[in-house]
Amino acid sequence: MKTILKVVFSIVIAFAASNFNDAFAYSISTNDHVITVKMEHPTVGLRALNAVAWSDDPDDIGRDIYDSFVGFFDSRKKGTYTVKVYWEIKDSYGRDKLEYAGSYSFSAQELRKYENYRYSKNYINVPNILFQMAFPNGVGGSW
Repeated sequence: MKTILKVVFSIVIAFAASNFNDAFAYSISTNDHVITVKMEHPTVGLRALNAVAWSDDPDDIGRDIYDSFVGFFDSRKKGTYTVKVYWEIKDSYGRDKLEYAGSYSFSAQELRKYENYRYSKNYINVPNILFQMAFPNGVGGSW
């Protein structure tokens, strides 16, 4: 019995340690009017049937983009910005690879009209956009 508990405890610790390093796996970079987001593709069904599991919270990504436009020094950002999303995946040989997921655009002036990120989701709902990029046909093949 003690051996089983030790094995289970070791597995739990190893799983927690492996997830600790992936706490913020996404990256956001900006070049002129193009914002590039690199993140891991979500998985389906590992926790529950047809349940989507994100390695990064899509709301955190949306909030980071919103916050980069509402600061005092960010008010000079004007015009239309395009967000390009790339999935960080492994190819069939186990090597890291970027796969283009899609893009969307928004107006910097329109985004700044919203009081906070929560209200800005009425204009650009980043979690919904990322979900549609990840699963264009819905989860489980039907929507």
